[in-house]
Amino acid sequence: MGKLLKIFLGILVVLVIGIVVAISLVDINQYKDELIKLVEDKTGREFTIDGELKIGVSLIPTVVVEGVKFGNAKWGSKPDMLSVDHFEAQVSLMPLLNRNIQVNRLILISPEILLETDKNGVGNWVLKTKEAKEAPPDAGKTAPSSLPAFTINNVLIENGGLTYKDGISGKTSKISISKFNVVTPSFSDPVELLLSAAYNEMPISVEGTLGSLDSLIENSNFSLNIKADISNAKLSIDGKLAKPTQGKGLDADLTFQTDSLAAFEKLADRKLPALAPIAVSGHVTEQEGAYLLKGIKANLAKLRIGLDGKVADPKKVKGLDLALTFAADSLSDLNEVTDSKLPALGPISLSTRLTDKDNAYHLGALKLQAGDSDLAGDVTLNITGKHPALSAKLNSNKIDLTVFESKEKGEKDKQKKVKKEKIFSSDPLPLESLKSADASLDINAKQIHTTDLLLENVKLALTLNNGKLAVKPLNANLAGGTLSTNLNLDASGGKTAVMDTNVDIKNFQPSALPDLKDKLTGGKTDIKLNAKGSGNSISAIMAGLNGNLLLTMGEGKLKSSETDAASSDVFLKTYRMLNPKASGSQDTQIKCGVVKFDIKDGIATTDKGIALATDKMNVIGSGTVNLKTEALDIGVTPQAREGVGISAGQLAELVRLQGTLANPEAGIDTKAAVMAGVSAGAAVATGGLSILAQGLFDRATAEEDPCALALGLKTAKSAPEKKKEEAPKSVTEKATDTVKDAGTAIKDTFKGLFD
Repeated sequence: MGKLLKIFLGILVVLVIGIVVAISLVDINQYKDELIKLVEDKTGREFTIDGELKIGVSLIPTVVVEGVKFGNAKWGSKPDMLSVDHFEAQVSLMPLLNRNIQVNRLILISPEILLETDKNGVGNWVLKTKEAKEAPPDAGKTAPSSLPAFTINNVLIENGGLTYKDGISGKTSKISISKFNVVTPSFSDPVELLLSAAYNEMPISVEGTLGSLDSLIENSNFSLNIKADISNAKLSIDGKLAKPTQGKGLDADLTFQTDSLAAFEKLADRKLPALAPIAVSGHVTEQEGAYLLKGIKANLAKLRIGLDGKVADPKKVKGLDLALTFAADSLSDLNEVTDSKLPALGPISLSTRLTDKDNAYHLGALKLQAGDSDLAGDVTLNITGKHPALSAKLNSNKIDLTVFESKEKGEKDKQKKVKKEKIFSSDPLPLESLKSADASLDINAKQIHTTDLLLENVKLALTLNNGKLAVKPLNANLAGGTLSTNLNLDASGGKTAVMDTNVDIKNFQPSALPDLKDKLTGGKTDIKLNAKGSGNSISAIMAGLNGNLLLTMGEGKLKSSETDAASSDVFLKTYRMLNPKASGSQDTQIKCGVVKFDIKDGIATTDKGIALATDKMNVIGSGTVNLKTEALDIGVTPQAREGVGISAGQLAELVRLQGTLANPEAGIDTKAAVMAGVSAGAAVATGGLSILAQGLFDRATAEEDPCALALGLKTAKSAPEKKKEEAPKSVTEKATDTVKDAGTAIKDTFKGLFD
């Protein structure tokens, strides 16, 4: 039996050697023309072989072809779709007996492949042949013939290239292959993979092992263990594909690390944020097209992101059900992503559940903590309508805006060094942007901190629909009082906005303002503002404003200190001019205060509508504020109160507040002095006593309740009847009378103060 086996093996070896010798002696080059014609008939493309067809002398026949070219489509950018300098295939003989083709080694040297589409998106790989045109309609329904099994044990590609041109976008991508080698000893062994290439000049290297050819043929449990280096970014995949031939059933651990995203800008075709370093890891499972994410962790520089959940349709970004977390040490860590200058507020933490339903994205169970500030609630974004629509219901224990305002304040302090002409900006309002989105916001906050104020129990309802903004209402507790605001801003026209607002503040404590904290106590204040206007900027709206403003103040105390004398505040300066003792050590008791303006076509007017009653004096003001030019022109008149020990020299001439809202100025109203019958020169020379001599400091004419006068609850007190006018006096007589009257005024004043 053993002898027979040896004889059989000997015969078999001789037979194989004979077949190899026979094949090697056959001149297959004689079939070259027939082969070229066959390819051209089947493809409709030009096919050339510049070199000769050869079979290498070996126990395993090796076919060698030099200079192969396959033509491109007629509309193609180059003549050839494929060209190969050297093609070599080593084929095993024994599998051929069973109609199986086993290529032990396939070598391609300098292959160049061009894939491109025309302007209609048709690829050059679409072949239009004569046979395809003449094929009967039911040709594709015939049962396919049994194809031989085809396997390759080793593929080697060197110095190759693959170029893709998109005829619609005009973009071109290229892969340059230095070396591509795939090796597997047998059908049941894993496949070893090695790739060294560049994509659009971005270096790529890949190595690892894949599942066996058996698992690939069976389309089942194809293992993946790959490590890739893409321009110094490292990617690893460790897992398997349940159905490898269909690219389905991924179940793998993924990791990605890089020191910079700059190299990926070519892939993304846009500038990417310089977030570095980046590390991403987690487990991904694909089931029937849906992807399950488990334990996904991404560290983007100082930003930390976590994901768990499901993406049913990743191509359309639909079917989301993800638990999302985000953390950062500071809000400023987002500056590189948002391209902005956010303040150093932190730490930041966010958690929410991201889902999509009815073509809208939902952030449910949202919890945000940013430093001392917090937000919780639900947010919905719908992007399928005419405009993106945002709706949110949010609650907060505290919202601290001081960190944002302090940054803005620092910038404003720098700007103050440059004297501003106006406070109402003439920059166009972003009216078109108000039409680019819709919104519905409902916010409740226990506290909102600003640099100047603390708002408590804030309720805000805001809607934006096709350029129509409505704030109805904004309610809050403010400095011991209450704030109620309604605002309508209609920018639906696109070029001009129509504003209608009313503000109602009750029992406001002015001492809550930082600028007045050390200067005023008490003085509960009510403010009512009703205003309407239109324009494409704040200044344009103010220029045509109509409405009214009413401010009323109750009893309080104006604190005095020597440091107040150096104050640059124009209103304190005005009061000191009216009463120089205001900068002394004695406090001033405020009885009441009123500011009342009627606004028509941008002109705010008041006739004795400004009033301040103190224990020392009364102040009554009249004038205008031109909201078009922002010019001030308000005359302020002092009046002495009964029984107050103030010397005549301490109440100077009438004071007039002029300048602009941005740069108000307080000064002596010499015009009023002249109209009172005294020359400006005499008024200055006598320190104002000449004005007092004319009766302006007559306590008999002082209003007992200037606030009631300002509110229109009473009429002005009539001045004593003037004597019949005498003949005009000379300048000398006037000067003499002035001095006499001044002396009399001084005498009467001091006498009255001590009576």
